[in-house]
Amino acid sequence: MWKLAALALLLLLGCEPAKSQPFIGPSPVICQSFIAATAATTTMVRILQAAAGKVTYLCGWNASDSGAGAGAFTLSYGTGTNCATGTVQIGSTIALAANGFAADHRTYAWAALPVGADVCWTVTGTGQIGLTLYYGQYGP
Repeated sequence: MWKLAALALLLLLGCEPAKSQPFIGPSPVICQSFIAATAATTTMVRILQAAAGKVTYLCGWNASDSGAGAGAFTLSYGTGTNCATGTVQIGSTIALAANGFAADHRTYAWAALPVGADVCWTVTGTGQIGLTLYYGQYGP
């Protein structure tokens, strides 16, 4: 019996707690700012201006249609007046029913825009769209 106890003691002395796994990859970016915009049918309009020398990160949005008709919006980024230069669409067009609501809001950034890129949106349909865009602007 004492041999079994001695063997158990030796096994315990050789054990150590498991070490945590190292974090691999870039640190997650948290968005600490938001901007609100409201529009009915419009051409592409800038809703967020780039900060000089910083990357704009997007964490999400909440949108609602307060009009009697359906509406849709598209987010884009680019430079120049109302993102007219180098325009790139961000995701797909989001359609909202009359008095509808949609959201895509995460804790961490899901998009990093190029330095100097403004965020713009285009609203279509007959609804009045209200948008809250969650973002952060940090040095590269």
